Amino acid sequence: MLETLHDSVIAPARARLGALGLGTGLLAALALSLGVAAAVAVTLHAYLLGLALFALGRAAALIGYTPALSTFDLAAYGALAFGFALAEPDRALASSFAMFGFVILAVSRLAFARNRPPLPRTSLIASAIAFVALALACVRPDYFSLVAYAGGLACFLLAGVLAASAVVRT
Repeated sequence: MLETLHDSVIAPARARLGALGLGTGLLAALALSLGVAAAVAVTLHAYLLGLALFALGRAAALIGYTPALSTFDLAAYGALAFGFALAEPDRALASSFAMFGFVILAVSRLAFARNRPPLPRTSLIASAIAFVALALACVRPDYFSLVAYAGGLACFLLAGVLAASAVVRT
């Protein structure tokens, strides 16, 4: 299924953008820039604009994805969560929990894929968890704290699954 998505959507888009001179590095930088712009929009209480910018950034990140540039994903997710904390400081603890979950998940992806290629589904699942949590928060900002705690917990659980799969694969 992932190969079908890659072959039918991502690879052609990457080829077209590459023909225009937009390489994977530039797409990753664009994705990060859009993520930061989304955080600024959320800070200014423009939640739906933040969601639109964030979704565009995630699309650019998906098309321009390389394992070496996946750290930009963490920065984009963290920036949006930080934007919620700046928008309403009483949400700072929930935002911190979500950001910590993103960090733990990113570190576990890097640590357990050191000598082996990462499991492709885990990268997709990790990105989906973070995107859905932050998209829900943009649509219903009054539920940000609940969504942040649930998303952070999901990140911790997936990090545990990655650790367990690394132990089983060795």
